[in-house]
Amino acid sequence: MNIKPIRTEQDYQNALKAIEPLFDKEVLPPEEEDFFEVMLT
Repeated sequence: MNIKPIRTEQDYQNALKAIEPLFDKEVLPPEEEDFFEVMLT
C-alpha cells in the first residue's frame, strides 16, 4: 500500500477514484477494509 498526503486536485481525484468502488460493497476483504479506512482518514 503506497499512501501519501493529498496535496493537489489531481491527488484528490486519484484518491476518489481508488476508493469510490469500495463504497458499493457491503463486505470488504480485510486488505480492502484497511485500505478504505486509511484513505477515509
